[in-house]
Amino acid sequence: PCSSALLEACDRMGMLVMDELSDVWTMPKNVHDYSQYFYWHWKEAARDMVRKDFNHPSVILYSMGNELPEAGRPRGGALNREVNGFFKALDSSRYTTNAANGTMATMFTNLEEIVEDVRRKQQLAQGEMRQQKGMLQEPQMPREDQPKEEAAEGSARLNMIMAAQAGPVADEVVCHPKMEAALTEFESAMDIAGYNYMTMLHGPDGERYPNRLVLATETYPGEVARVWESVQEYPHVLGEMTWTGYDYLGEAGIGIFRYDGTMNFAAHFPDSVAYIGDIDITGYRRPVSYYRELVYGLREEPYIAVQRPEHYGQAYTPSPWLFSDTLASWTWPGYEGKGIVVEVYAADEEVALYLDDRLLDCKAVGAEKPFLASFDVTYRPGRLTAVGLRNGQETHRTELATLGQEVRLRVSADREIIGADDLVFVTIELTDGDGNVQLTAIRELTVSVTGAGCLEGLGSADPQAWNYYQDDTWKTYDGRLLAAIRSGEETGEIRIVVSGEGCDLAERIISVR
Repeated sequence: PCSSALLEACDRMGMLVMDELSDVWTMPKNVHDYSQYFYWHWKEAARDMVRKDFNHPSVILYSMGNELPEAGRPRGGALNREVNGFFKALDSSRYTTNAANGTMATMFTNLEEIVEDVRRKQQLAQGEMRQQKGMLQEPQMPREDQPKEEAAEGSARLNMIMAAQAGPVADEVVCHPKMEAALTEFESAMDIAGYNYMTMLHGPDGERYPNRLVLATETYPGEVARVWESVQEYPHVLGEMTWTGYDYLGEAGIGIFRYDGTMNFAAHFPDSVAYIGDIDITGYRRPVSYYRELVYGLREEPYIAVQRPEHYGQAYTPSPWLFSDTLASWTWPGYEGKGIVVEVYAADEEVALYLDDRLLDCKAVGAEKPFLASFDVTYRPGRLTAVGLRNGQETHRTELATLGQEVRLRVSADREIIGADDLVFVTIELTDGDGNVQLTAIRELTVSVTGAGCLEGLGSADPQAWNYYQDDTWKTYDGRLLAAIRSGEETGEIRIVVSGEGCDLAERIISVR
């Protein structure tokens, strides 16, 4: 459940909140999780949540759960009706939902059967295509006497889930009649059907259930354009929520680009951050957030992002949780004369790319992905300019220039004055002489805190850092670090000093009153 502080911030900023009761009901997702207590305490928890959040205008609907394995079983539908009725008795003014994931709902029942059925039909279709083309080989079909695999554990089950949810059979699995049958009772027991990663159902649901409202409660970062097209096309689809807006600790590494053939959603030391947020874990926007802004129609000027050149030409393990391994920088020392890929996100028909006023190329937007034009060029320092074109006429332009070699330290705080036993967040950045952030520079920095406070935590957005967040020395990632400073019980001043090799000292004073 949301904290009161978060909801107060959402009230002030005009953000809309889906207020969630619990991520688990009676079937466990982890050892010793809340499933041991939910059945005996959910009414008390729901009552406390509604009392706490009732007067927050930012809260527009209650979510009763998320990706519950019970969703595909009769008892799950019955419990959903009971929980929904209890919420309605507490607060009849707000709508209810429950974020269902068809893969999770059928994982322990008939998911393997659904996946195999879809694969079999695909193989038959491929076989018919081969015969139509005069090819002699028959499709390889699974033998009827071949025993089914028992419920897999570990990597085998992970592979099956990923194939069903994010593989080549995913759309057909979502639309399978047995998947629909498993979810029907559950989805009918609330005001708004919550769908996680089931975009393909939006259209058919509008025909099968004309009175059903749908919210895409989780969607892939790599499919934002597809999902938003669905939201615009179908009036019963209220909107979409990406997984995820803000990066987080846990589900470590699912958004990391892997160029060594390893798979996401499997444990890889030292991964600690999910790395799929539109906003990184230190609070700064990543390129995908600007792409989303264009898709939503909230931005007009193009945005330039550059694929990290150390992986130029390398293949990576595909995943719909991945968008693009890019950084908004044209400062790549050591890569002069080497190949580099420039991506321009735009809502125009075409994009012209210039380097120091010399036209490199002009491409149609959307040839590879909607709202995107990609350019394979040779890196050379200078000024990169992207010009959006409609009917051959310029609409907007944006620039990305190579920064100077100077690296300075800049320390800024979210507040200059705090109270006792409070937190202040301090951003540490590497900049050039003009104050532009040196995103590709790396420095090992040490943070020292004296006076009326202490260093509570320090870290970067690096999803594979070896450090502890309690360490006082970290390497920057994408040019930044974030420090959390806690004040004590006494008034006074907190002195924050940041030092690093090749940089002058930088400091900040915070007053505790």
